[in-house]
Amino acid sequence: MMTAVIRKLAAPFHYLFAKINVFVASRLKPHTLALQHFGIRVVAAKDYGSRDNQDDVYSALVLIKQFDEDEFNLVKKNIRTIFLHDMAIYGAAYQPTGQMCILDIRNLSACPSGTLPIAIAGNLVYFASVSENLSLVKFKDIKKINAEEKQRQITEKLLKTLPNERF
Repeated sequence: MMTAVIRKLAAPFHYLFAKINVFVASRLKPHTLALQHFGIRVVAAKDYGSRDNQDDVYSALVLIKQFDEDEFNLVKKNIRTIFLHDMAIYGAAYQPTGQMCILDIRNLSACPSGTLPIAIAGNLVYFASVSENLSLVKFKDIKKINAEEKQRQITEKLLKTLPNERF
């Protein structure tokens, strides 16, 4: 209930928060391999984990590219920046302002040991597919069930392809 109240209070400031996030993310040093190979900036707040978190996101991008070229093109088209940051209320979000996906990968649930890049890949594909229909007016209409379903589909597809892999 408390998160619902906070969301309603924060709604008028969504655009301002988006601009601030875009500004902060533009000032952080991106993961060099992700930027060189894919043109996607993977950045993290200085107090957010270690460089390994950015490497996990890069591994997720590699997995998407290797196993589903159409989904990768969708991610590349709709996400310019992946910002790793603490998200106490939402856990993850997509901001159409700046085409930014904000992830808190520490909060990914149901993630078996060693399969974190697969779970990240599911989130990235979901937010890229949602961004096709997303506008500030429709932001409230997104259902959490769709996110979980899309993530489950991608995760199952990658786990079937890589049954014994650990990253």
